[in-house]
Amino acid sequence: MDVSRQVVSFLSSRGLKLATAESCTAGEIASELADVPGSGACLDVGFVTYSPTGKAGFLGVRNETMELLSKFEWVRCRVKCGRKPGEANT
Repeated sequence: MDVSRQVVSFLSSRGLKLATAESCTAGEIASELADVPGSGACLDVGFVTYSPTGKAGFLGVRNETMELLSKFEWVRCRVKCGRKPGEANT
């Protein structure tokens, strides 16, 4: 059983609802779960927000949190692309 089916099964069997808030995944998590038959019973709402204004206004994310996570994401993306964090773009 794949992870999406396990998540839907877990939530549905307990009468739980799920809300997602995604940025760089562009709604991929909600989309994967929505592909599972019966997922409508447990999926409540999904947000895809890119701008700091949207994250703060719609989701209540604090500026301090966004600053911390943006630094982490920058390093993670650099490593994923095979570059060291201090290495210049080529």
